Amino acid sequence: MTDAMPHLDDAGENDDVVALLKQQHNHIRDLFAEVENATADDRAEAFRRLVRLLAVHETAEEEVVHPAARRLLQDGEQVVDGRLEEERAAKEKLSRLDDMNPDDPGFMPALRNCARTCFSTRLRRNSTSSPGCARRPERSSLP
Repeated sequence: MTDAMPHLDDAGENDDVVALLKQQHNHIRDLFAEVENATADDRAEAFRRLVRLLAVHETAEEEVVHPAARRLLQDGEQVVDGRLEEERAAKEKLSRLDDMNPDDPGFMPALRNCARTCFSTRLRRNSTSSPGCARRPERSSLP
């Protein structure tokens, strides 16, 4: 699996941040599957790639999407606060996984649990906040 993902350009601008983040959601889903299906020898490296992408992705959401959602959505403060709590729970699960050896018998069940948490968060996020966030905000409204 390739790590090639679109990135923000040199000026830190991208007209379609939402599309980039949705593309990353798909890549994250693929990486969870890759970790789950990897041989014991390859699982640790696949997990490292997953952790790196999740860190980059969450940082982008925290720095770009959350501030814009707070400003642009009628109930933006509550929506973002709810997402941050869900993300905190997912990060805790990911941290516990990171402390485990990928060969540990509990690793795969914990990975599946973490994936369920991440994907259920994404599903709720997409169903509750995307309509307001998916519209292209004015460039000046993004930090």
